[in-house]
Amino acid sequence: MIVKIIILPAIALFILEVLFYNGERRLGAGYIYDTEGKRIFGPNINIPPNVVDVYNSRRCIVVKQKPSAQIEEDIYDRTYSYPFGRDTIYYWIIYKKEHHYCGPLLYDDMKDLLKTDKIDINL
Repeated sequence: MIVKIIILPAIALFILEVLFYNGERRLGAGYIYDTEGKRIFGPNINIPPNVVDVYNSRRCIVVKQKPSAQIEEDIYDRTYSYPFGRDTIYYWIIYKKEHHYCGPLLYDDMKDLLKTDKIDINL
């Protein structure tokens, strides 16, 4: 009897999750990680592909990105400037509460900014 109480709801939940999975991961404060398109959408920023990794906390989102070789489509409302070219890894820091972001940044610049803001992550 206990097995039915635990296993049946777990199976039902799994089936519902598989049926309704849309490739999005909500990061909070209106920010969404499109896992299939490898991009981040939010109230004040749209980070184009290719997002490599995402660190998410209550306070901020840190995004590791390897930009596509080609310039982004018009859906991003702006063209981002990558100072060291599109074959470099960049980082973005999104401050959720303030809806403010910094990026694209190089690794050392990102680490310095996180240290200044007293945010400790391993990305």
